[in-house]
Amino acid sequence: MILLICVILGIAEGLLFYLPISSLGIVYFVKHFNGYDYNFLLLQSVMSFGAMLGYTNSQKQELQVYKASFIEIVTDVFHNCTSYYVSIKDKTTTPNYVKIINSETKQIVLLSLVSLIPSALIAFFSGGLQNLTGSNIFLLGALFFLNGLILIVSCLGRLTASDENLNYDNKELHQGMWVGIVQGLCTFPGLSRLGLTFITGKKAGLKSKFAYKFSYLVAIPFITVSFVVSLIRSFFSGFSFVFFISCIFAGILSFIVSKFLGKTFYAIGESTKLSFFGIISVVLGVLIFIIR
Repeated sequence: MILLICVILGIAEGLLFYLPISSLGIVYFVKHFNGYDYNFLLLQSVMSFGAMLGYTNSQKQELQVYKASFIEIVTDVFHNCTSYYVSIKDKTTTPNYVKIINSETKQIVLLSLVSLIPSALIAFFSGGLQNLTGSNIFLLGALFFLNGLILIVSCLGRLTASDENLNYDNKELHQGMWVGIVQGLCTFPGLSRLGLTFITGKKAGLKSKFAYKFSYLVAIPFITVSFVVSLIRSFFSGFSFVFFISCIFAGILSFIVSKFLGKTFYAIGESTKLSFFGIISVVLGVLIFIIR
């Protein structure tokens, strides 16, 4: 039975990865009503990692530029450190530093890495609270409801303004920090990582098209770290072999669905108003209140 549930959730994750609806909230909703006492955070981490790999695979050419920029940043940092060390050892040598952030793609990579700091810290220290929230059906419904209200209200305010009327062209570190903080908070079931990081990016000064893309880019390092941490925690806390195999199978399904349907659902998510998904989230919250 648990394998069938993981199959359904794996397929759903491959699609919901591209839509501003909390897939983790749905996972906990399913957990609450099937009565299984498994580590569903591990399941979500594996499925999200699979969906993320499907996204990166389907966007391989575009992401190749960011990958190359990341490698250049690491190389330049190593060069500057080496140059400084040599100058310390040999007082007659002048350090030959190179400018590390010298392109827009490198700015974007840096923002993504900066966003990982607060999001990883929040996610790491709030693991117990995530389980508590997911296990409390009232809190789960409340967060779905709150998420929906935020998405709806965001469409009534400044986010509806045309990008041409906004003077927000600079990409600064504080933008990455704010997005990272919100991404960390969105590890609570019921809150949509994609929707709320997009709204935060817009409020921080990123234009719509880039803010939407950035919501995916910042997720890549975060989901990867979360996946590794979840595996390590599960290894030391113990887990059912059958459940672990079910998680792997669900992750593979998430990858397949994300890879082949990702571009279609990415376009749907980008072109559909947030208020539509906000209404869906509010309805889910109300349904959870009713049937709890």
